[in-house]
Amino acid sequence: MVSGDRHSVDTRLAFLQGGAVAVLVTLAIGFWFLQIAQGSRFRELADNNHQRTLTLRAARGLLFDRDGQILVENRYSFDISLVREQTGDLTRSIELLSAISGVDEPLLWQTIEEHNDEPEYRPIVMIREATTEQVAAVLARRIELPGIVVEEVPTRHYRTGTLAAHLFGYVGEITETQISEVQFRGTPSGAIVGQTGIEQAYNRELMGTDGTRRVVVN
Repeated sequence: MVSGDRHSVDTRLAFLQGGAVAVLVTLAIGFWFLQIAQGSRFRELADNNHQRTLTLRAARGLLFDRDGQILVENRYSFDISLVREQTGDLTRSIELLSAISGVDEPLLWQTIEEHNDEPEYRPIVMIREATTEQVAAVLARRIELPGIVVEEVPTRHYRTGTLAAHLFGYVGEITETQISEVQFRGTPSGAIVGQTGIEQAYNRELMGTDGTRRVVVN
Protein backbone atom coordinates (compact mmCIF):
# COMPACT_ATOMS: atom_id res chain seq x y z
CA MET A 1 0.00 0.00 0.00
CA VAL A 2 2.80 2.37 0.97
CA SER A 3 4.71 1.41 -2.15
CA GLY A 4 1.67 2.19 -4.32
CA ASP A 5 1.16 5.60 -2.70
CA ARG A 6 4.81 6.44 -3.16
CA HIS A 7 4.65 5.48 -6.81
CA SER A 8 1.60 7.73 -7.26
CA VAL A 9 3.40 10.65 -5.59
CA ASP A 10 6.49 10.11 -7.75
CA THR A 11 4.32 10.08 -10.86
CA ARG A 12 2.65 13.34 -9.87
CA LEU A 13 6.00 14.95 -9.12
CA ALA A 14 7.29 13.83 -12.49
CA PHE A 15 4.29 15.40 -14.21
CA LEU A 16 4.75 18.63 -12.24
CA GLN A 17 8.44 18.75 -13.06
CA GLY A 18 7.71 18.08 -16.72
CA GLY A 19 5.07 20.81 -16.75
CA ALA A 20 7.44 23.27 -15.08
CA VAL A 21 10.15 22.49 -17.62
CA ALA A 22 7.67 22.93 -20.49
CA VAL A 23 6.57 26.32 -19.12
CA LEU A 24 10.18 27.48 -18.73
CA VAL A 25 11.05 26.33 -22.25
CA THR A 26 7.99 28.14 -23.63
CA LEU A 27 8.93 31.33 -21.78
CA ALA A 28 12.52 31.07 -22.99
CA ILE A 29 11.36 30.69 -26.59
CA GLY A 30 8.98 33.62 -26.17
CA PHE A 31 11.70 35.86 -24.75
CA TRP A 32 14.06 34.84 -27.55
CA PHE A 33 11.41 35.64 -30.16
CA LEU A 34 10.70 39.08 -28.67
CA GLN A 35 14.29 40.07 -27.89
CA ILE A 36 16.17 38.53 -30.81
CA ALA A 37 13.91 37.55 -33.70
CA GLN A 38 11.60 40.59 -33.44
CA GLY A 39 13.98 42.92 -31.62
CA SER A 40 14.68 45.22 -34.57
CA ARG A 41 10.97 45.53 -35.36
CA PHE A 42 10.06 46.54 -31.82
CA ARG A 43 12.96 49.00 -31.69
CA GLU A 44 11.63 50.58 -34.88
CA LEU A 45 8.14 50.82 -33.39
CA ALA A 46 9.58 52.43 -30.26
CA ASP A 47 11.48 54.98 -32.35
CA ASN A 48 8.33 55.79 -34.32
CA ASN A 49 6.56 56.64 -31.06
CA HIS A 50 8.78 59.69 -30.58
CA GLN A 51 10.20 60.35 -34.05
CA ARG A 52 8.33 61.59 -37.10
CA THR A 53 9.38 61.88 -40.74
CA LEU A 54 8.16 65.09 -42.37
CA THR A 55 8.28 65.85 -46.08
CA LEU A 56 10.29 68.80 -47.37
CA ARG A 57 8.75 69.88 -50.65
CA ALA A 58 11.21 70.19 -53.53
CA ALA A 59 11.15 73.42 -55.54
CA ARG A 60 9.84 72.90 -59.08
CA GLY A 61 12.22 73.24 -61.99
CA LEU A 62 12.65 76.55 -63.82
CA LEU A 63 11.48 77.21 -67.38
CA PHE A 64 13.74 79.11 -69.81
CA ASP A 65 13.35 80.47 -73.31
CA ARG A 66 15.80 79.58 -76.08
CA ASP A 67 18.07 82.46 -75.07
CA GLY A 68 18.37 81.23 -71.50
CA GLN A 69 16.06 83.85 -70.03
CA ILE A 70 13.93 82.66 -67.11
CA LEU A 71 10.22 82.53 -67.90
CA VAL A 72 8.92 80.64 -64.87
CA GLU A 73 10.65 80.58 -61.50
CA ASN A 74 10.00 79.92 -57.83
CA ARG A 75 9.37 82.41 -55.09
CA TYR A 76 8.73 81.64 -51.47
CA SER A 77 5.39 82.19 -49.81
CA PHE A 78 3.80 81.12 -46.53
CA ASP A 79 1.30 78.34 -45.87
CA ILE A 80 -0.64 78.08 -42.63
CA SER A 81 -0.87 74.42 -41.68
CA LEU A 82 -2.47 72.28 -38.99
CA VAL A 83 -0.71 69.46 -37.12
CA ARG A 84 -3.60 67.60 -35.49
CA GLU A 85 -1.29 65.61 -33.20
CA GLN A 86 -0.23 68.83 -31.46
CA THR A 87 -3.70 70.36 -31.21
CA GLY A 88 -5.52 70.10 -27.90
CA ASP A 89 -8.97 71.54 -28.58
CA LEU A 90 -9.33 71.22 -32.36
CA THR A 91 -12.73 72.92 -32.47
CA ARG A 92 -11.44 75.94 -30.55
CA SER A 93 -8.35 76.18 -32.77
CA ILE A 94 -10.41 76.13 -35.98
CA GLU A 95 -12.83 78.73 -34.63
CA LEU A 96 -9.97 81.06 -33.70
CA LEU A 97 -8.09 80.46 -36.96
CA SER A 98 -11.23 81.32 -38.92
CA ALA A 99 -11.80 84.47 -36.88
CA ILE A 100 -8.29 85.89 -37.29
CA SER A 101 -7.67 84.79 -40.89
CA GLY A 102 -11.03 85.64 -42.43
CA VAL A 103 -11.40 82.15 -43.93
CA ASP A 104 -14.86 80.62 -43.50
CA GLU A 105 -14.90 77.95 -40.81
CA PRO A 106 -16.75 75.36 -42.99
CA LEU A 107 -13.94 75.59 -45.56
CA LEU A 108 -11.36 74.83 -42.88
CA TRP A 109 -13.31 71.79 -41.66
CA GLN A 110 -13.71 70.60 -45.25
CA THR A 111 -9.93 70.72 -45.69
CA ILE A 112 -9.45 68.61 -42.56
CA GLU A 113 -12.00 66.04 -43.74
CA GLU A 114 -10.17 65.68 -47.06
CA HIS A 115 -7.05 64.59 -45.14
CA ASN A 116 -8.69 62.44 -42.46
CA ASP A 117 -6.95 59.27 -43.67
CA GLU A 118 -3.47 60.76 -43.26
CA PRO A 119 -1.33 60.42 -40.08
CA GLU A 120 -2.11 63.08 -37.49
CA TYR A 121 1.53 64.20 -37.33
CA ARG A 122 1.51 65.21 -41.02
CA PRO A 123 0.77 68.93 -41.52
CA ILE A 124 -2.43 69.81 -43.39
CA VAL A 125 -2.26 73.04 -45.38
CA MET A 126 -5.25 75.08 -44.22
CA ILE A 127 -4.41 78.38 -45.95
CA ARG A 128 -2.15 78.25 -49.00
CA GLU A 129 -0.13 81.37 -49.91
CA ALA A 130 -1.33 83.21 -46.83
CA THR A 131 -1.23 86.99 -46.81
CA THR A 132 1.16 88.95 -44.62
CA GLU A 133 -1.76 89.94 -42.41
CA GLN A 134 -2.87 86.33 -41.95
CA VAL A 135 0.65 85.18 -41.08
CA ALA A 136 1.10 88.04 -38.61
CA ALA A 137 -2.25 87.27 -36.96
CA VAL A 138 -1.36 83.59 -36.49
CA LEU A 139 2.11 84.33 -35.12
CA ALA A 140 0.68 86.88 -32.70
CA ARG A 141 -1.77 84.29 -31.31
CA ARG A 142 0.45 81.22 -31.60
CA ILE A 143 0.20 80.42 -27.88
CA GLU A 144 -3.57 80.12 -28.32
CA LEU A 145 -3.15 78.06 -31.49
CA PRO A 146 -1.19 74.90 -30.63
CA GLY A 147 -0.71 72.79 -33.73
CA ILE A 148 -1.16 75.74 -36.12
CA VAL A 149 2.17 76.41 -37.86
CA VAL A 150 3.45 78.76 -40.55
CA GLU A 151 5.54 77.07 -43.24
CA GLU A 152 7.71 78.75 -45.88
CA VAL A 153 7.19 76.98 -49.22
CA PRO A 154 8.23 77.55 -52.84
CA THR A 155 5.50 78.80 -55.21
CA ARG A 156 5.45 79.48 -58.95
CA HIS A 157 6.05 82.94 -60.39
CA TYR A 158 5.38 83.60 -64.08
CA ARG A 159 7.47 86.55 -65.26
CA THR A 160 5.29 87.15 -68.32
CA GLY A 161 2.17 87.56 -66.21
CA THR A 162 -0.93 86.56 -68.14
CA LEU A 163 0.97 86.45 -71.44
CA ALA A 164 1.05 82.84 -72.73
CA ALA A 165 -0.71 81.69 -69.56
CA HIS A 166 -2.51 78.99 -71.56
CA LEU A 167 0.89 77.70 -72.75
CA PHE A 168 2.62 77.56 -69.36
CA GLY A 169 -0.48 76.36 -67.53
CA TYR A 170 -0.62 76.39 -63.76
CA VAL A 171 -0.01 74.17 -60.72
CA GLY A 172 -2.27 73.11 -57.87
CA GLU A 173 -2.74 70.47 -55.18
CA ILE A 174 -3.21 67.00 -56.61
CA THR A 175 -6.82 65.81 -56.59
CA GLU A 176 -8.17 62.42 -55.56
CA THR A 177 -8.94 61.68 -59.21
CA GLN A 178 -5.39 62.49 -60.31
CA ILE A 179 -3.82 60.28 -57.64
CA SER A 180 -5.33 57.23 -59.36
CA GLU A 181 -4.03 58.25 -62.81
CA VAL A 182 -0.93 56.58 -64.28
CA GLN A 183 0.99 59.82 -64.84
CA PHE A 184 0.70 60.71 -61.14
CA ARG A 185 1.44 57.22 -59.80
CA GLY A 186 3.44 57.43 -56.58
CA THR A 187 2.62 61.11 -56.02
CA PRO A 188 1.53 61.64 -52.40
CA SER A 189 -1.63 63.39 -51.29
CA GLY A 190 -1.14 67.12 -50.85
CA ALA A 191 1.58 67.37 -53.51
CA ILE A 192 1.61 70.33 -55.90
CA VAL A 193 1.43 69.17 -59.52
CA GLY A 194 0.98 70.69 -62.97
CA GLN A 195 -2.69 71.00 -63.87
CA THR A 196 -2.53 72.30 -67.45
CA GLY A 197 -0.07 73.35 -70.17
CA ILE A 198 3.68 72.79 -69.92
CA GLU A 199 3.40 72.48 -66.15
CA GLN A 200 1.28 69.36 -66.65
CA ALA A 201 3.03 67.94 -69.71
CA TYR A 202 6.45 68.01 -68.01
CA ASN A 203 5.20 67.62 -64.46
CA ARG A 204 7.39 64.66 -63.50
CA GLU A 205 10.55 66.40 -64.72
CA LEU A 206 9.62 69.69 -63.04
CA MET A 207 8.56 68.25 -59.68
CA GLY A 208 11.97 67.12 -58.53
CA THR A 209 12.39 64.84 -55.52
CA ASP A 210 11.03 65.79 -52.10
CA GLY A 211 13.33 65.58 -49.11
CA THR A 212 12.56 64.43 -45.58
CA ARG A 213 13.22 65.68 -42.08
CA ARG A 214 13.20 63.59 -38.91
CA VAL A 215 11.82 65.36 -35.87
CA VAL A 216 11.56 64.25 -32.25
CA VAL A 217 8.21 64.71 -30.53
CA ASN A 218 7.11 64.27 -26.93
